[in-house]
Formats: sequence, C-alpha cells, structure tokens
Amino acid sequence: MARCDAVIGGTFALRYFERVNWGGPLEVLVQQGLGPELFSKYLSDTAGYSKPRAKNYPNGFASQTFQNDDDSKPKILLHTTNCPPAHFILRCYEFTLEVNILSWNKAYSVFPMPAYIQRNSYLLKEWGEIAGVREWLRFTCQTGWNVKGVMWPEEQRCNHPIRERRRVGDRYTWTIPFDTRNVEPSKTPDYVLEHACFKIDLSMSYDDDKSYDYAQEDVRHYTIKANTLESRVLKHTYLYGDVDMMNFISPRLHSSTMLELRKLDPAQRPANYLEMLRNRGDIDRALGDFDRPATWTYRDNEFSTWYKAFERYKPE
Repeated sequence: MARCDAVIGGTFALRYFERVNWGGPLEVLVQQGLGPELFSKYLSDTAGYSKPRAKNYPNGFASQTFQNDDDSKPKILLHTTNCPPAHFILRCYEFTLEVNILSWNKAYSVFPMPAYIQRNSYLLKEWGEIAGVREWLRFTCQTGWNVKGVMWPEEQRCNHPIRERRRVGDRYTWTIPFDTRNVEPSKTPDYVLEHACFKIDLSMSYDDDKSYDYAQEDVRHYTIKANTLESRVLKHTYLYGDVDMMNFISPRLHSSTMLELRKLDPAQRPANYLEMLRNRGDIDRALGDFDRPATWTYRDNEFSTWYKAFERYKPE
C-alpha cells in the first residue's frame, strides 16, 4: 500500500472503526498509473490470490476482483480511480458513515462523532430508487445506525464534524496510527492526504422554503465538494473545497512559480517566457510540457502553513 499510495475504503474501513466483522470484501483504491499493476502483481504473485476478474466503467474507473482459496482471507476488490483515492471517496460515497480511509500507516474516520457516538449517518447523495443504495440503507438501519438526511437547525452542533469547511486530517477526524516498524514508508508525506480539503453544502440543513423544491426533491441531503489542486511548484496533488480556498492559495503558487522561472538562465526558460510575462493568467497551463530542472524548488512543505492561514483569515 505504501509503494502504490493505495487506501482501503468501503465497509472494511467502517468495520475497522466499529470493531466488528460482518464479512464482505476488502476494497482497495489506487490511482491510475503504475500503482494498480504493481498491486495486482503483488496479490497474484505474493499474496496467493487468483488472477483477477476485471470490469471497466466510464471515466477511467476500473475494478478487479481477487479471490483466495484460504477462506480466512477476504475477497479483494481493487479499484482503479482517475483521481486521488481520497477524492474518489469524498466525491462518490453516499453516506457520512462510509467516509473512512485506511492508508498504509493511519486510519481516518472523517465523521466519527455522528457515526460512533450519536449512531447517526447522513446522506451525501440524492439516492432515489437505486437498488444497491436501498439495500445498504436497510443494512445500516438493521446494524444500529439512525440514517438521516441532514441535521435540522435545532440539533446540537457544538464540535460537530458536519460543518462547511473540513479536511481529512483536521481535529474532527478520528485518526489512529498503525505500527509500521519494518515497513518501507510511502514517498508521499502524510500531510498530502491529511490536507485533502473539502466543503460541505449546509444549505439543506435549514427550514427555508426557498431552498427546498417540494415538487422535485425527496430526502434532503448534504453535498461534498472537493476539487484537485495541482501546480508546477507542488510535487503532489491536493484537494480544495471551493473557490474561496483556491483564490487564497493561487497567488502563492503563482508567485512561487514565477520566482522559479526568474532563477533560470534564459536558455533554460520556456520558449513562450516573454509572452507569459505579458499575459500572466493561468501560468501552469501556459508552461505546457515544460521540463523543470533539478534546481527547481517545490513548496509542498509550505502547504499546511498556507491552509492554516486560510482558516485564520477566512473563518467560517
């Protein structure tokens, strides 16, 4: 998992935090690239799993099913995503109860208070009559959770994780470190996953006739917004919740990129450098396939500081 930056999600991650075993598959998510092939090879050649059955879906998503003759080992579903796995979980999962992530060295439960203290699970999608969601809804209720659409205005919100601005590693997340002695660490620092930022649309939490269309809507639900953030001065891909965070971070990225270009000798600069100076818009797009030199300085170690500043100057 460390080598491939894979994470475990789905019901296995939920069972880990709940300390129960209902059976069922183990879902592993890996982003497109070398990771899925490496992980698949490990399962087949080292872990004793059968050659996979593969199924492809739209938008680059694919799933492989691995079986093991040893009944004590779970079936493994290896999902290939076209985005960081945390982005997929935040964007695609239907219930707050499901938003749990097991990385190579830590476990993260993003909504622990409602899940394990209040025994509530809130909707993140308009689920309608989808059979799979209907079955999961019934199962969730039968195993002791109260499924709700949203929190209503009169409900207690003090220190509650359902708030507009969140990130995976914030103080509202339940984080459990694993024993990783003798494990080769990931080349991706923890702060990348822990700064997977997102925004929860809270507009449906209020009794406002203007925001509720009785003719069109059924059960009120929350919506999580998460977008990928990439830059030539960042080695890794991050997530941001909404445009306010992007507007706060962008000047820092732009300035840092321009500084790196200024440091280069004229012969090392991109061919359209002078045009970039005249039209300083989307600098990353303007750089195209520009090959960054070994002397290029990356700003990943400053990202957490920028986010703290964003929280301080853009309070909820």
